[in-house]
Amino acid sequence: MTKEMTIAASKTTQAELNFLKYVRTKELINYKKINTGVHISQKEIEDKFFTYPEFNRKKILDELELENKLKITKGKYFRYHCVIDGNIDLDLLKPTYNYDQDNDILKAMRGHLSNVSTSFNGKSTIYFDTFMQHKETHLNHFFKVDNFARRIHTPITNLPKIYRDHLLLYDVETASLDVAQMQPLLLSRLLYLHVGNNEFSNMIKNGKDVYIELQRKAKLKTRKEAKKLFFEILFGKPSNELADVFGGSNWIKWINGFKQLEYKENPRTNVKRHSNLAHLLQSAEVRVMYDVWKGLCEEQIAFVTVHDEIIVQYCNVKDAERIMNKVLDWQFESYKINVSKIDEIKYSFKLNNYQIEKLIENQKRTDSD
Repeated sequence: MTKEMTIAASKTTQAELNFLKYVRTKELINYKKINTGVHISQKEIEDKFFTYPEFNRKKILDELELENKLKITKGKYFRYHCVIDGNIDLDLLKPTYNYDQDNDILKAMRGHLSNVSTSFNGKSTIYFDTFMQHKETHLNHFFKVDNFARRIHTPITNLPKIYRDHLLLYDVETASLDVAQMQPLLLSRLLYLHVGNNEFSNMIKNGKDVYIELQRKAKLKTRKEAKKLFFEILFGKPSNELADVFGGSNWIKWINGFKQLEYKENPRTNVKRHSNLAHLLQSAEVRVMYDVWKGLCEEQIAFVTVHDEIIVQYCNVKDAERIMNKVLDWQFESYKINVSKIDEIKYSFKLNNYQIEKLIENQKRTDSD
């Protein structure tokens, strides 16, 4: 092999390694795991890694697949999955900014996220562990607002409860508060507005657990199974499955009808019209919770979120619950807030570093007035 051939082979090998690292990183950040495959355009691959005419892009990709280093799924779009283990490099990706970075509430939430740690030993999920390793330098890769309903997603969003129970915020133990049956609660209000009196809204109004009712009617083994079925039916394509369980009802007809309308507020209505209801409910959830986040920020309470759940320091649980109640009282006739670790919570006046910093800032403002 000539010197020129050796140099060319070395360049190809390095380009391949860079591409595989890019695929591996993109899979993790986009899908929270490394086994899903990601779409990358041919133009991007050629521009970033295998520039023509120096490299034969198609030949290199085929060889990577034959060597079982890369899996390529061919359909409407090509998807790439890196088969071999290796490092990631977040500098290869640009964070997505599809929200107002100067929004004070979102800025506060990003700041609180950067001060998350854990009291458990060992590994959790690969995505959360990656976040913990890189949050100081690449926080914006881990704080995202989706384009569908403007929900906020962080490494805590999909973190199993067994790990969430051990989260620390500014090195202080935490507890969580969430709205029981939030999506059914929002659906109940929506149905009452559009169809009037109906069985579903009455179940919620009477304090019944919708998932247990479905479990009983569908003869399922667990509430968890019923909850999964409920959302599969609710957010899936129009069907008779709900009618088969609850009987033909005006509220079921309205749901199926709404899933077939052109609903311009839904960015997916032209390609996935059945997602109309999911968009409507999730957007409503964000609006309700945004008022909760705003209240927490106004009282300088540190928090992180999991959609309709907030996680706060032990010492702030009472105040957080009061703020949630104030917001929810305006929204619903009846509701329930679940508070985790309620028997363990010690309501303490011990200040943490975050609270001390805020007190100092407040005192400076007072002194300058």
